[in-house]
Amino acid sequence: MNEVNSIEMLRLAMNMAATEQRLAMQNIASANAQVKSTSEVNFDALLEELNSLPPDVRAELAKQYSDSWHTQEGQFVSEYARTSKLDEEVALSMKAAGKFNKMTEVLNRKMGLMRLAVSGGKQ
Repeated sequence: MNEVNSIEMLRLAMNMAATEQRLAMQNIASANAQVKSTSEVNFDALLEELNSLPPDVRAELAKQYSDSWHTQEGQFVSEYARTSKLDEEVALSMKAAGKFNKMTEVLNRKMGLMRLAVSGGKQ
């Protein structure tokens, strides 16, 4: 997989982690407001679809999803009529934040390597 393809996949994964984080935070707010509604996200269908494709097609589809993520993410979110468990939602929020931070570090390293390659090793 070339660098552009891996960056597109990373970009999609960051969007997915951001959605997980946002929903966890909404569920925490709902739990504090005694709202009987919980949102959950499931990306299994998307991941299965991506894994079944050749790398170049996979990267193009990841790019398409990322470019329109705010309109696409809703198809992976489900609402349930139950009260959120605050401790579980905090754990999910921390997990999503950790994933996002790790992916940000990877992206920064990839961009640094690309910058180094373009400059020929000269700062």
